[in-house]
Amino acid sequence: MTKTIRYTLLSLREMLTSAGPFVLLTMALLALAYWWLDPTPPKHVTLATGPEQSAYAEFGKRYAKALDVYGIKVQLVPSEGSAQNLEWLAAGKVDLGFVQGGSSVKVANEHEGLEFLGSLFVDRTPLV
Repeated sequence: MTKTIRYTLLSLREMLTSAGPFVLLTMALLALAYWWLDPTPPKHVTLATGPEQSAYAEFGKRYAKALDVYGIKVQLVPSEGSAQNLEWLAAGKVDLGFVQGGSSVKVANEHEGLEFLGSLFVDRTPLV
């Protein structure tokens, strides 16, 4: 074996000896963080819709079908409408719900933990 190859192999072995434990520890910590934080979406959610035969109920069925493709089961919970959906969301009785825009303006302080995700009915009429 030539001197250059012997020194190269020796330096690789020293590098693995010194850096190996840190690499293994880093990989173990990353795996533990992934397991503990669980970044994957939930596999089951409850969705407050609205009265039967309403637009909210129909949208709930569409969302359930769309999320089923990704393995997420949606339990549709019929309600009396937007106000009750907001109540249930604030109380934690449901995970998701359809709420009419502007419904929570009066009681914004009561619903600090709620997040707005989007609009179902967007008015696209041009302003004249």
